[in-house]
Amino acid sequence: MKTTSVSYKNIVNGSNILKPNYHLNYGKKRIDNAIKNNMVFSTLGELTESVYTGGIFKRFFIEDENYGLPYISAQHMMSSNPLGEAKLISKKYTPRQEDMTLKNTQILVSCAGTIGNVRLISKDLEGIIGSQDIIRVIANNSKAPYGYVYAYLATPTAYNYMQSYIYGSVVPRIEPKTLSRLPVPFIDVRKQNEIHNLIVEASELRFQANKLLETIVKEIESTYSFKSNEKIFSLNISDIKKGDKHTIENRLESDFYQPATSYLIEQIKKDQWDYLGDLSLEINRSGLRERKFVENGIPLITGQNLNMARLQDLKKLSKKFTRNVEKNTTIESDILISVQGTIGKVEYVFHNMYQGVFASEQLSKIKINKEKVHPGYIYAFLKSKLGQSQLVKYKTGSVIEWIRENNIASVVIPIPKDKGQEIGNEINNISKLQNKAYEKETQAINMIEKEIELWQKF
Repeated sequence: MKTTSVSYKNIVNGSNILKPNYHLNYGKKRIDNAIKNNMVFSTLGELTESVYTGGIFKRFFIEDENYGLPYISAQHMMSSNPLGEAKLISKKYTPRQEDMTLKNTQILVSCAGTIGNVRLISKDLEGIIGSQDIIRVIANNSKAPYGYVYAYLATPTAYNYMQSYIYGSVVPRIEPKTLSRLPVPFIDVRKQNEIHNLIVEASELRFQANKLLETIVKEIESTYSFKSNEKIFSLNISDIKKGDKHTIENRLESDFYQPATSYLIEQIKKDQWDYLGDLSLEINRSGLRERKFVENGIPLITGQNLNMARLQDLKKLSKKFTRNVEKNTTIESDILISVQGTIGKVEYVFHNMYQGVFASEQLSKIKINKEKVHPGYIYAFLKSKLGQSQLVKYKTGSVIEWIRENNIASVVIPIPKDKGQEIGNEINNISKLQNKAYEKETQAINMIEKEIELWQKF
């Protein structure tokens, strides 16, 4: 049982909150100690122009991009490339678009469900619509540069402090007015600017990486023609008994026989191609069941952790009590695919934060035969509509959807004449850009944490 003592003055003259979790909070205790030791603090509301949400509204999603705008939720905002997961929301039926539209250098904070995730809006995300479950923070650069404010909100100290503001027993929430009271350390201006510059550089690197990846994926898709999915179509009984060398079971789901996907596969098979299973040395899933978590173990990632700008709050598995640790630990050039829940999220392990982590049972880990094809090319293909449509066709399950390793092996891959070397090398460079952005952002966050640590005297 955790205990703490709280002064009467702290409650009467400060928070007026009696909840134990509020006073036991890690972030709050660190900031309270720093204030007690005379570190200078302001509040988020005092250092920014505004802290607000866009308001509640009914959402109408459509498929025609001519009549819609990209829309991201609090869940998708933490993706390394939110536009890749964005739905299209109706221009006509979306009210208060000015308030809901995201703007360059805005800082987003998730305020419902998962509380305290933070995202800096870069120029590639400007103009899209954000969920009502996202608080917008508009910095006042004359008081504190936006990069510094963002880096502070992304620290473990600020994240944990925000958890103390949560209310609601079913759906946890925080309010903009409450978040405005969050204490913000006012450190040396030169350090603020140094931290700000690191965040700006990281944002630019991430923008470059996303644009390059988008260009490559479009290049892969450009040589194929696409059809819209059909809601009603006919099927010969003989087609149901057809399979391939990897997926031989008879399937009855209509999605499995979607003509739009079949049309793409037919186009791929007109030139040199192979099954993903025949291009791979291994397609493996951990089968992890019992989990023993420790403080100093191997980080565990799940399907929710793929395609993230940052990996944070990862639980760590005991190396001693977890079976097949080495087999399920990611190494350079592995490809990860989510196979349970959300199907088809793909990540490439190359000099980045996904290297050296344990892939859970929600993920399939693919080891490509580099003599046959470049793994970076396979990653880019699986990110495209060509790869995604094939992965999704195999999904099954009424409550939690899933696909098997043999289904992944059945994905049909076109083989370029250079075995994907040119695209693969570009993907390697993109991964390095993303990792450099992650390192700069981490450096900025750690600088603030170290400043707060200096004031932790008892």
